[in-house]
Amino acid sequence: MKKTAIILIFPLLASLVAGIQAVEVARANFFMEPYVTLDYPVSWTVYTNTSVPLDIEASVSWESPEIVRFLYSLDRSSNVTLTSLTKTGIGGGYEFHTVSVLENLAEGNHTIKVYSQDASGGEMSGSVEFIIDTHFNIPLLVMSPQNITYFTTEVPLTFVCSEEIMRIGNTTMTYYWLDGYSEYISGNLTLADLSIGSHSIVVTVWTEKGVFSETIYFSITTQTSTPSPTPIVAPTPIDVNFVVQEYFGAFSGSRFIGSFHASPGDSVELDLTVLSSDGYKREVQVQIQGANSGVVYDAVANNFFQTIQISSDDSYNITVIKRSPFYSDLTVSGEIIVHYNSGNQTTPTPSQNPNPQPQPFPAPLVFVASVGIALAAIGLLVYPKKRQKTKSE
Repeated sequence: MKKTAIILIFPLLASLVAGIQAVEVARANFFMEPYVTLDYPVSWTVYTNTSVPLDIEASVSWESPEIVRFLYSLDRSSNVTLTSLTKTGIGGGYEFHTVSVLENLAEGNHTIKVYSQDASGGEMSGSVEFIIDTHFNIPLLVMSPQNITYFTTEVPLTFVCSEEIMRIGNTTMTYYWLDGYSEYISGNLTLADLSIGSHSIVVTVWTEKGVFSETIYFSITTQTSTPSPTPIVAPTPIDVNFVVQEYFGAFSGSRFIGSFHASPGDSVELDLTVLSSDGYKREVQVQIQGANSGVVYDAVANNFFQTIQISSDDSYNITVIKRSPFYSDLTVSGEIIVHYNSGNQTTPTPSQNPNPQPQPFPAPLVFVASVGIALAAIGLLVYPKKRQKTKSE
């Protein structure tokens, strides 16, 4: 899972939303000026993984030559050409769109510049700057989908946020972006009628402390693998140990510890201690949640010394969430051991960052982010693209 965040204050957002209805009427009746823009990556956003979606769109009027290709340059490198475009009719013209992925990005600041070229050689351009910081910590956790292959075309979208999500009027400031199309949502739902193949989804929430996103890549198939005719000898069960040494600084939220697969008869042993810099007994919340069975363990304490039994065959995520005052610094240390008593052991997936350290958000970006994201919110509220069928849970 890929997590992103924009840390900012929203002093302009509420005052700007008042003009949304008038802008919507204008958009429906008049063609706005031709443009090319990047929907993703989002400008001045911190991404916590080295793979980021690339989403480009451009518009032209009816009488103008059509867009035939997009090009992009990352950090002044050679141009990459994208020719797989979709075309959609809009008021007074057409919108052209393409989606790709930026992979193997280095830590630090990046600039991407995009160009659109039409059939007569005309060109438009735009650019954004974003940041890769694999140690940045955010309060949003998406439990489903996961980075796996599903044998169904309906997948639950389930997430939690430890910060309060903002509302503007009747709109909850939560939306998801799926393969290039976005939609505001009020909570968990089911992604329906998913096509066979690979998908990417970005879940974004707006809070008073910032904008936070998490990206997941998954795939859909309807074919099950053919069993091997050769008998497979089950391996001797081996316990799996997750070593926990997590530092929570001020404003820290949650930490993903790892994931594992377990069956009825298996158990999970917790041996964790919480130490705070101010000497007080501070508490954290530990959650173990199955992809299908839901939360099987959820407790808040200063120390954890207990064993829980697994009752469902499922894949599970382990998460530690900070519950102490936001200004406290604390460390959670110890171990979480999965005992495979059933003999159905599978390889666990540990956290990508076993010992993350907090990184401050670059101070010069805060003011620019406040204005940029406020304007971005208007664009999303004015013209959210609803192309994915959903059904509320």
